[in-house]
Amino acid sequence: MKQRRELKLITCIVPEGVAKPTIEALAERFSTVAADFHVARGIGKSSSYAQVGMGQQPEKDMLSVIVEAEQADEIFEFLFHETRIDRPHGGIIYINALSQASELKGVQLNA
Repeated sequence: MKQRRELKLITCIVPEGVAKPTIEALAERFSTVAADFHVARGIGKSSSYAQVGMGQQPEKDMLSVIVEAEQADEIFEFLFHETRIDRPHGGIIYINALSQASELKGVQLNA
C-alpha cells in the first residue's frame, strides 16, 4: 500500500501572460512539480470598473501548483516573487492543504 503524502495547492491569480513564464521558471528551478494554468475573466472590488458597472473584464491567468508539503513554503515564496504579486494590481496568491490528489500515469509529483 502506498504511503499517503501530504500535498498543498498553491493558487495564483495574476495578470494575463504571467503564468506561462512562471511555470517555465518553476520547472527550471524545482524540476518536479505539477502545475497548470488557464485564463479567466473578472474584476475586483477595488477595480475602477467596479464604480461604473461590469464594463470590460480584464483577463487573468489562474495558476495552480501542487507541491509536497515540505516544499510548500519555499515554492510559495518563489511564486510570490516570480509573479511580482507584491506590485499594485499584481494579483493574489493563496495556499491550502489537499485532502486528496491523484497522480496520472506517467505524471509524477516527485522523482
